[in-house]
Amino acid sequence: MKQKNKEIFVGIFVGIITLGLTLLLFTLAVVGYKNSTIDLGDVPSCMGSVTEKGIALKRGKVNLNVFYFRINGTDEKFASYNEEQDYSKLNENIAVGDYLKVYFKKTQSSDFNLDVIQIEKKGKILLAKSEYESKENSLIYIGIIGGFAMLALVIKVIRDVTAKVRMISTSAESGQAL
Repeated sequence: MKQKNKEIFVGIFVGIITLGLTLLLFTLAVVGYKNSTIDLGDVPSCMGSVTEKGIALKRGKVNLNVFYFRINGTDEKFASYNEEQDYSKLNENIAVGDYLKVYFKKTQSSDFNLDVIQIEKKGKILLAKSEYESKENSLIYIGIIGGFAMLALVIKVIRDVTAKVRMISTSAESGQAL
């Protein structure tokens, strides 16, 4: 009987943890959705001359090469990342001294600000907000697919625990020892 109670407790514990992960994944999907529909009028922007630019290694959980630049009048170190790590278009179109308009999200990091939404130079878009939005769309897919997979696991755990509780109840009522 004690072994079955322990199994039920472990099942409930696993169910709670799995349910928490499910909620986290669905939250990730919601955040991805909110970030995938950006109105440039609702985010900060700055304009100024480029004082520094280049390609640098951003250290973190995964080391990434990013294209970065600084604009006079701000402490932000703006950066852009793409999976191919091909920054030739940005590197060719942005030079020290160029006047840019940058739309971005504020970050608490003292490192690179990778939340650069759009970069404009003389009215020409160098980095479109659609590129930023498409990166955020991946959060939606990960969140939804992972959330439903975890939800299926929660349902399985609940069924297993419920079956064990019924088995214990039935055997206790009939006076059988487990």
